[in-house]
Amino acid sequence: MSEEGDAPHTMPKWIGIVGLFIAPTTVITSLCYFYGYVATRTYFSYFGIDTDAIGFTSTDYVIKSVPALYVPLVVGLLAWLAMLWAADYLRRLLQSGRRTPLLRRLAWVALAVGAVCVARAIVGLTKPDWAPIHVDAVTPVALGLGTALLMVGFWMLAGTRDPNVPRPFAAAERGSLVVAAGAIVVALFWVTNMFATFRGQDLARNTNAGLWSRANVVVLDVEATQDLPLLLDNQVKVSWAPLGSDSTAKSAFLRYECFRALAVHNDRWVLVPARWAPTAGFAVIVTADSSHLISFKRIEHIADSDAAKNTAGNWECPEVGIDAQGK
Repeated sequence: MSEEGDAPHTMPKWIGIVGLFIAPTTVITSLCYFYGYVATRTYFSYFGIDTDAIGFTSTDYVIKSVPALYVPLVVGLLAWLAMLWAADYLRRLLQSGRRTPLLRRLAWVALAVGAVCVARAIVGLTKPDWAPIHVDAVTPVALGLGTALLMVGFWMLAGTRDPNVPRPFAAAERGSLVVAAGAIVVALFWVTNMFATFRGQDLARNTNAGLWSRANVVVLDVEATQDLPLLLDNQVKVSWAPLGSDSTAKSAFLRYECFRALAVHNDRWVLVPARWAPTAGFAVIVTADSSHLISFKRIEHIADSDAAKNTAGNWECPEVGIDAQGK
């Protein structure tokens, strides 16, 4: 009878303990995927490329997000741990009945600050011009922080009440908690979307700025029967691939130089020219096979060469200029 009587109380306890770990883990995994997806799509959209054409998987998006989210995730987990300890401490104070007036004042302060934050979020959503601080990130931060403070305030007030007093709106209170938790999750994804978009654009601009003097260059040999898509003038050098010692036969491959690799996924290579620019640039996605041969060349200190410094030269990229200058 004792074991059967303890089972109903033990099961909810275990569910609560497991939920402490499963809930943040699920949210963190979802945020990592969402961040990786938005940042990656923003990055490749800068170069006019749809990531669906590359074929990234969900795992790829999560892995891409880890380096950028490492610090925020550690800080978030530490904050979650601190909140668990603080909540347990407050719960014990509420159960003991000590410092009740102080707890009630803190609850009302949390409710007041939370109401102001939620009001700021509502203004930012409905009338952005009326917002006192015109920063995009303020609205989702105010929404998440304000909702969390309202939850804490109501929880503390409920804990200071007499447990024997009937609660006619208990069902509404539980529903409000679900809505509040949803609002916090929405705020997290909102902030993540802003951060990922900014990060993707910033990374794309930095990549574009370093294309011209990148030390690792790509040489693409394409079977002559294959038509490479649009090649803008003075962006890629095209010539017949050398045949080695047999100089009498005609090469069956065209050689395209001045390419840079943006990404490699399975056998798909995303290539852009060294002269790529937002106003006049193109990209190609090539599948490495018998008709498309991809080779690499590394030129140390290419950024210090005269060819790299003279961007207005007659060559399409520094490596071609270095060959032309014999350096």
